[in-house]
Amino acid sequence: MRQQSVLCRALAHHALMVKPPVYILPNGFRRVNMACLRCDTTRSDIWSKGTGKVISRSYKKDEDYAVFIKDHNHAEARAALLDGIREVPSGPAKRPGVRSVHRKK
Repeated sequence: MRQQSVLCRALAHHALMVKPPVYILPNGFRRVNMACLRCDTTRSDIWSKGTGKVISRSYKKDEDYAVFIKDHNHAEARAALLDGIREVPSGPAKRPGVRSVHRKK
């Protein structure tokens, strides 16, 4: 599983971009299609042009991402994400020779 895909589950949000065009439906509503830049999930919304209300929403998930979210809740995704990230100690006591520099105003 790509780390970027895990991030969607860990944050509980997708990085969606609108995929033009926006389709005009016979009832005057608009179908807006979006794609996640991280996990390749696509989302299709039906919006009311007058009120902006979301009438319906559907998702199509990448197969690997769909399997991952079935097996991992948000906290487990964050733990999995941390397993793959390099960590460094924080603070001057943990890193001798490194000091904070403050700019003068």
